[in-house]
Amino acid sequence: MTMCYLVRYRQLYQEGYSPICPVLFQSDFLDDGDAKEHKDRLDMAEELLRRSRVVVACSTKVNENVKNDIALAKRLGIVSTTMDGIQNCLLYTSDAAD
Repeated sequence: MTMCYLVRYRQLYQEGYSPICPVLFQSDFLDDGDAKEHKDRLDMAEELLRRSRVVVACSTKVNENVKNDIALAKRLGIVSTTMDGIQNCLLYTSDAAD
C-alpha cells in the first residue's frame, strides 16, 4: 500500500470519518493467492460495506473490485463518492457556516 493511500485515509479521519479499507488490513493475514482466503476476503469486505453509510473511492484508478463495491453500494442505497467529492462538500459546508 502506497503512502498516498495512507494520506487519504488520514484526511478522511481528520474530517470525522472512520476509514475502513479491507485491502489495507486484510492483506496482513489473508493470502489472496489462496482461492478460499480470497473469497473470504471478498465476503468480509462486503459485510463491512453493508454496514457503511458512505463509500469513498480514494484513488483515481478504479479496478473491478472498486466498481463492484460502488455497484453494491448503489443497490443498497449507500452513498458513493470520491475523495474530491468529500473535500468539495466540506468546502461548501464551511462556506455556508461562515
